[in-house]
Amino acid sequence: MDLELDEAQYAAGELPPGWATVGIRDLENIGALELGRGKIISQKDLDAAPGSYPVYSSARKNDGKFGDYGNYLFDEELVTWSVDGGGNLFHRRKHKFSITNVGGYARIKRPEVLGYRYLFHGLTFIHSQVKFDWVQKAHPSVLRNVYDSIPLAPLAEQRRIVDRIDELFSRIEAGERAIAAARVDLKRYRKAVLKAAVTGALTEDWRASHKPRETGEALLARILKERRAAWEAAELAKLKAKGKSAPKTEAEKTKFRNRYNEPGAPNANELMELPEGWIWTSIDQLCPDDTGNGISVAGSLDPPGVPALRLDAITDNGFDYSKRRYIDISAEKAKAMAVREGHLYVSRANGSKVLMGRAILAKEPPELIVYPDTIIRFGIIENHAVWLNAIWPSFVVRNYLEDRAKTSAGIWKIAQSDIKPMPIPLPPADEQAEIVSRIEEALSRADAAEATLDAQTRAARALKQSILKAAFSGHLVPQDPNDEPASELLTRVNSDASPAQTP
Repeated sequence: MDLELDEAQYAAGELPPGWATVGIRDLENIGALELGRGKIISQKDLDAAPGSYPVYSSARKNDGKFGDYGNYLFDEELVTWSVDGGGNLFHRRKHKFSITNVGGYARIKRPEVLGYRYLFHGLTFIHSQVKFDWVQKAHPSVLRNVYDSIPLAPLAEQRRIVDRIDELFSRIEAGERAIAAARVDLKRYRKAVLKAAVTGALTEDWRASHKPRETGEALLARILKERRAAWEAAELAKLKAKGKSAPKTEAEKTKFRNRYNEPGAPNANELMELPEGWIWTSIDQLCPDDTGNGISVAGSLDPPGVPALRLDAITDNGFDYSKRRYIDISAEKAKAMAVREGHLYVSRANGSKVLMGRAILAKEPPELIVYPDTIIRFGIIENHAVWLNAIWPSFVVRNYLEDRAKTSAGIWKIAQSDIKPMPIPLPPADEQAEIVSRIEEALSRADAAEATLDAQTRAARALKQSILKAAFSGHLVPQDPNDEPASELLTRVNSDASPAQTP
């Protein structure tokens, strides 16, 4: 966007002729500005004293609650700033409202000195330039020190500046709305791809020209047979290691085989119909016995010790092995709890319901590293972990997990015992590979589009900052030598109380 900035001929960092520098404290001293705090209004207050005005939270704009709080009812144009919202600045122009849960507010008292829009844009610009600890609750006494150098243009130029800022920002914000709409469309697209994957619609054309080498039903039967054979071989090896003989008689063999716990199968009658050649299975059926929660990693940030992943090591791109601690455990225990390539790892707890139950397929770790007890490991038979990882974000999995999640102290949790019965659609192995390939291709296109939107968002943010920088250094609009200098305006403000239009 061409800003058409005025190239004033004065030294860099020097304000144009007619400008002055003031702080919030200066503006308060001459009665031009009032600084204050909002009222913290609890839900109990709202229930006890309902009123007719929207209660304004700077973090949420308006949470749909209404009240009437005397001195905390504002019907003037204010600039407010939040605490929990990261110190972001807001302004409200059209409606009466009660102000709550904000760090503070600034009320314009002398519009013949400056207007609230000029103040809002000026504070926004300064806020982007300074480092400020918003945990200090943005108390007015603190803010007086933060906003101690506000460039003040002559009043007429203030109006030209805010009009130009609003004009340029409106064009940028139209683009930002388009970006936001595109993000919504991308989210829908990803969901649609995954829905098509688990319902069979994604490979309907592929099935029409490819006969599977092995149906899903035959595949599952083979999986269960091989799983039982692997269990029997492992149990016989344990008997041999203990010096005991294998069962010989039919009665002994029957007793031995009856020790095997047959994995649970889902009730297909309660589930959606699958394409021909597919079958419903469960995590339990696909998962051998090397599953389980990890180990507590309340250790040290530095060696020595065994490296252990933190919960936040689960990312959209797999494990971030740099997010670790170091714990003191035996080599045997570390080997048992080590991250293994090709295993599926599921987050069993998170403060976010959306992130609870998120899964990743582990790649080969750079070294022996254990996983935490906030993660569950599933060793899926054959290559079906790839299939599960691809469809894990789909509605089939997410609806199941979120329906069974429990919350305690603000933490959402899912247990291994809840995950193992989860129904999973199982296509033939060759169709699984085709679906995974198509998912990866479609989602990679979505990721590329998302990256473009991210770049556009950063560019829009940077352009706004450039506009504000130009505005408050005197380069956005031309100066008019006939404007009353800001310094002269400040010296006469106490005696000149004539009304003026607020910029």
